[in-house]
Amino acid sequence: LFFFFKQKTAYEILSGLVGSEMCIRDRSTWDLDLQMQKRDDSRTIFAYGADTLARITQMRILIIGMRGMGFEIAKNIILTGPKAVTLYDPTLVKINDVGTNFYINESQVGKVSRAQACSTQLKELNPYIEIDVLPAEPTNELLKTYSVIFVTELLLPIKRIKEIDAFCRASNPAIGFIFTMAMGLYGFTFVDFGQKFVVKDANGENVSSFVVALITQGNPGIVRIHEEKRHNFNDGDYVKFREVEGMPELNAMPGVQIKVIDKHSFSICDTSKFKDCTKGGIVEGIKMPTEISFKALADSLENPLKSAQDCLINADLRLFGRAEQLHIGLEAIFAFTEKNNNNLPRLNNADDANAVIALAKAINEEAKAKKTFFVEKVDEEVIRNMARFAAAEICTVCSFFGGIAAQEAFKIVGKYHPIHQWLHYDCFESLPPLDNVNRTLKNCRYDDQIAIYGQELQAKLASLKLLMIGAGALGCEFIKAFSLMGICCHDGLLTVTDNDHIELSNLNRQFLFRQKDIGHSKSQVACGVGKNCNPTFKTKDMKDFVAATTEHIFTEEIWDGLDAIIGAVDNIKARMYIDGKCVWHNKPFLDSGTLGTKANTQVVYPGLTQSYSDTIDPQEDSYPMCTIRNFPNIIEHTIEWGRNQFEGLFGETPKNAIEYLKGADAFLKQVSAGTTITGTIEILKALKELLILKKKGTFDACIAFARERFHNLFNSSIAQLLFTFPPDYKDQNGVPFWTGPKRAPSIIELDMNDDLHMMFVRSMANILSVALHIPCPNECKTPKYVAQVASSVKLPPFVPKKVAIQTDDKEPVAAVQLGDEEKEFDELKKEIAGLCVGLKPSDFESIEFEKDDETNFHVDYIHSTANLRARNYKIPECDKLRTRGVAGHIIPAIATATAMIVGSMTNELIKVTQKFSKIELYKNAFVNLALPLFVFSEPAEVSKIVSKAMDPVMGGPVKAVPEGHTKWQKIEIKGPLKLSELMEYVKKNYSVEVTMVVCGELPLYMAGMSPKDRLAKNLEDLVVELGKSKLAPTVKSMRMDVMGETLGKGESVVMPSFKYFLKQSIIHKALL
Repeated sequence: LFFFFKQKTAYEILSGLVGSEMCIRDRSTWDLDLQMQKRDDSRTIFAYGADTLARITQMRILIIGMRGMGFEIAKNIILTGPKAVTLYDPTLVKINDVGTNFYINESQVGKVSRAQACSTQLKELNPYIEIDVLPAEPTNELLKTYSVIFVTELLLPIKRIKEIDAFCRASNPAIGFIFTMAMGLYGFTFVDFGQKFVVKDANGENVSSFVVALITQGNPGIVRIHEEKRHNFNDGDYVKFREVEGMPELNAMPGVQIKVIDKHSFSICDTSKFKDCTKGGIVEGIKMPTEISFKALADSLENPLKSAQDCLINADLRLFGRAEQLHIGLEAIFAFTEKNNNNLPRLNNADDANAVIALAKAINEEAKAKKTFFVEKVDEEVIRNMARFAAAEICTVCSFFGGIAAQEAFKIVGKYHPIHQWLHYDCFESLPPLDNVNRTLKNCRYDDQIAIYGQELQAKLASLKLLMIGAGALGCEFIKAFSLMGICCHDGLLTVTDNDHIELSNLNRQFLFRQKDIGHSKSQVACGVGKNCNPTFKTKDMKDFVAATTEHIFTEEIWDGLDAIIGAVDNIKARMYIDGKCVWHNKPFLDSGTLGTKANTQVVYPGLTQSYSDTIDPQEDSYPMCTIRNFPNIIEHTIEWGRNQFEGLFGETPKNAIEYLKGADAFLKQVSAGTTITGTIEILKALKELLILKKKGTFDACIAFARERFHNLFNSSIAQLLFTFPPDYKDQNGVPFWTGPKRAPSIIELDMNDDLHMMFVRSMANILSVALHIPCPNECKTPKYVAQVASSVKLPPFVPKKVAIQTDDKEPVAAVQLGDEEKEFDELKKEIAGLCVGLKPSDFESIEFEKDDETNFHVDYIHSTANLRARNYKIPECDKLRTRGVAGHIIPAIATATAMIVGSMTNELIKVTQKFSKIELYKNAFVNLALPLFVFSEPAEVSKIVSKAMDPVMGGPVKAVPEGHTKWQKIEIKGPLKLSELMEYVKKNYSVEVTMVVCGELPLYMAGMSPKDRLAKNLEDLVVELGKSKLAPTVKSMRMDVMGETLGKGESVVMPSFKYFLKQSIIHKALL
């Protein structure tokens, strides 16, 4: 029974039985349930949606070619969880395969096929799907059993590959065909989903709803959104209306296409003959299916733009026309293979490269004559780079395109817009600037990298000293890449720190971890797996935060010894701190992030680029508290309210009981200091209720308490609100109160036959029993028993009160009678003191919300609370998956986006290793695989600090000393120095009269205010004296910020920070 209950719970989460519009009719979702019991796929489900993921679990996928590209695709697909994956690659393992396929090792070279070599470990990634190896080339009869077919290298002649694509197109339904290859520093992806393919959801974003202020009669009609919120619609979007009064025609329309006017209005259809709109309602975006047509590979290769101009994606907008050049080059390479027994051009072979260039020119001239697809002039350098490295595969390109191509496979179910049809991309800018490198192969795993970058750069990569913060999904991909590429080997070192431990929910994205690793350190396990792949890989795993509190661990010597810092964390605060340390120590910072199908990178390079903190990430949406408390209008409001109810009742109140029992006086003093007397009384009332329940000590009492709370939350409190503001209430200006975003609620009576009602009572009673350590026999947990007890509870009649209700966060809270509240406060103190007799702190437990445990009733409570609140206010309800995601702040995460963005960033690390000094050679990336959208741009240049005739902050002229310095520059000085000596040094060298000296946040000197005896004291002694703490032995330098005025003119001065070395024999030096 318990096993059945567990499965039923998972099924309810996936299908959203409460308030869900989704209907799953086959076994696919049940299969997904069973998989979820062993693999928590919540982050993936939240990215794709349960319906889409259920369809993915029925997919059968064939991958032809298992070098690096094939491995990356297989890894990403298996992590997501289709029904079956079949591998085909009979080629015996070669030494260079070990440099791109993480699941192939040197002991397998020449002994087994690539497919066989990696199949065992691929099965370990997800033991709940079928993984097979084909012994022979697949026949057409076998091909028709697959949902999607990948071709990742030229195991077959290009003619046969075109035939496979044609066969896929002719099938009914069409089989998805994806052709993708990594060819040196260039790669491509081609997608063909058949003549007629329907995209059901192009972007995967949740639809937004907005309150309508007015709708005009006209052609077209104009819709005005309530001013509290801007809409996010675009031209051509479809919307539907509900609750519009006076214009019922709109409510009945299934979908209306819009044209945006501004952020608060848009036009719709002809409403001139509709009735007059008397009261606005709700407008909501809807997803409209769109049909797109794909061309066959044979036709599209010759002319990719024949059917549509968007069939050739230009990923790097800085290189206009590059995609066209790359496509001509690819045609030429395929033509070369047809003339050379299906062999690619030989590595760094000038004759073969020249032959490809000649073929490219001939193909282009023929296309010009036919007026099909051509370029004005073939770029010989681009074609040469394509040809000379085409036979090589390197990890960066495989990871990048492997993530992209794997994501395309899942689009066959209609979620997200597929690539239509070609994506070309190259990284030629990462080549060594001088072509005099030694590319002699060494018969080793790094041969393909050496063929491209040379032995010199390979040695530099091996000796890198890197610090990576985070060993989650991004960290796992980086460790994979570094071990494959030979980064941090021999005399190099990768230090990885992550304080987190492996959880079940990590296994479907953080591919280095297995079931047996749950509970172990992420950094330790990840580093160990990386070493198993490459025995020369040098790592050090740590479990410490990188923060101001751990500067005794991550000392200045450690920071100074690094070549670069890799950011693989998921919070802004950590990034800001790391960024500050990188700026202070002049170190490159390579930061990456993902959010579902979206991903981005930022390259921070000393002296060249802005740092991370120079740009502000957008803040998350927040909602006014009065809206949450009394005037919700969207489901997110009610979920947030439900989460607040959870934290207050099960978290804060038991915690208050524990603190009170530890020391009543200290607790009351702390509470009184932190809020008003009204707030204190509310806290004590909640504490009193909990203590009374604890004294009763039975599960029946918990059920009765939950029954009463149901009545208070969804009945009497709503009745009180309607008593204060009746449905027809108008303000002093005669404007209806319940209009716009304010929705008039209605009360709810408890119905024992309503599953949602009983979910609330049952979940609250169970969580209370845990918080109060009240025994709960299993027979008492059944819905039948809970309903029986709840139905016997007698409720007092509702008596309205005259109370002030805040309608706007900006309004002041209504004044109260202080004397009455003080009297109530004293009475509560006495009652609580009496109730606590015989109780101890261990009698209570503060409950923290845990979204990943299906048996703890936490999600049930918030889900039922949120949807009951939604019923009060006639807000459309949501399924449990949505509740879990919003309440648990689940960040959508998928393996494909992670692999793709790490591939992009490791290419930037190669440039950093070569110390490129031109900012245009670096790339920041923003990618959305759903759309798909690829935007690469050079990093923003660091701002120069210049003099201003009028500074708005200072209210006068400001002089930059020296002119045009940047945040990266510091003035280094050695200690010991007295404060007066520092001031004299600045005066002598920069003609500045010092008026203030600050160390961190500690002011050491302020002209006219600080005691004169400070001038004679050493700077470090002043820091110890004023900071009232000793300097840690690991502190070697301090930051001093100096403000002052120019001598003679008295202009305010802005200078670089001073880096003051403590008693070090370092020569005075300005890094300017």
